[in-house]
Amino acid sequence: MPEFDKLPAGFAESLGELMRYDGCDKHLRAFDAADHYILSEAADAIEKAESVWIIGDNFGALSCGVLMQYRAAGLAFPDALARLKLVYSDSRAGAQAIKQNVCKALASQAVAAISVEHNAKNFGTYAAPDVVLARVPKNKTQLTFLLQQLKAVAAESTPIYLGGMDKHLSKGQFELLGKEFGAATYTRAKTKARVWIAKADLSLASSDLALKDYRHGTSELLFSSRPNSFSAGRLDRGAAFLLDNLERIPAMASVADLGCGNGVLGLSYAYFASFESLLLSDDSFQAVEACDANIALNASLLQEKSQKIRLSHSDALRDEPDKSLDLILCNPPFHTQNAVSRAVASRMFTQAGRLLVSGGELWVVANRHLQYHHHLRRNFAFCEQVNVSPQFVILRAVR
Repeated sequence: MPEFDKLPAGFAESLGELMRYDGCDKHLRAFDAADHYILSEAADAIEKAESVWIIGDNFGALSCGVLMQYRAAGLAFPDALARLKLVYSDSRAGAQAIKQNVCKALASQAVAAISVEHNAKNFGTYAAPDVVLARVPKNKTQLTFLLQQLKAVAAESTPIYLGGMDKHLSKGQFELLGKEFGAATYTRAKTKARVWIAKADLSLASSDLALKDYRHGTSELLFSSRPNSFSAGRLDRGAAFLLDNLERIPAMASVADLGCGNGVLGLSYAYFASFESLLLSDDSFQAVEACDANIALNASLLQEKSQKIRLSHSDALRDEPDKSLDLILCNPPFHTQNAVSRAVASRMFTQAGRLLVSGGELWVVANRHLQYHHHLRRNFAFCEQVNVSPQFVILRAVR
């Protein structure tokens, strides 16, 4: 790939072997030109650095590239890994993809050796980095939050190489980099990708993230969000549609909110229904963190029910035992990063089928055009449309 002449030898070929979450989304690549561009622009800085941080490495391409550069310089794997001080991902499935791809690309024991930090508030427990490589997150509030966490621990003039595909970048994101971290420059576009480069300016004041709390309906429950929460600061319209039909959902003993976000569906169900246990699970660490905060925020309304709620930072309830649930609520995402994809929902539905007892129910709210009823009718004994609006549909599938 001549546009990126500073890439480690063999890196482009190795990228072709990378995969998304456990081979899902096989029609989508696990890397893009922005990964190439970041590594090429930062190559000299990486070579000199004793401490590299990687923020938002989607599926491991940046981690693989850094380790391959050090290996090409003659470092053994343990020594190369020792320089990769922090890899951050909010996603549990993303962390697993990073580990698996690093293991594959370097033919090493990296799955066991490489660790992924999920809590950006822990950045301060690490020594300041020499260089930071990062992908521009889709969520501008998350970008602001991460830049603030980085600046709080960075040394003066610590460089960051922040990249993305041109179609997903905006002037507002670039301005946030200058406002929250330090004066920034940008490279010319190559293969539709671009890199922004800035150095930490510790004199800059941080902005207030100002995420709004909200209520819905007559439950009196109050919901807070986190920077990377889905529909942060406001109620998602699909979730609102299911909440408007909450009285149709039966009371059952063992319940889960799969892909729970900030817990609005599960906690609203908990407020109105009787149950023995409720599991709130999400792939996003910040989503689970928001759920924890919202349980505490509404403790006086939920009363003893709060003690029956359990949280899980998990990829589609992968770690839960078979046939352990009576009811699952789900408002599944239909994007993987910036790509439209049904693969995440498909994985959720597959796990739901494994976890539900015979006769157990899965309630799904989704955009009508996604036509999830086809998947559910192939994999469940029964599926019906409970209600429909111009944009959304509520489906009930029985195991």
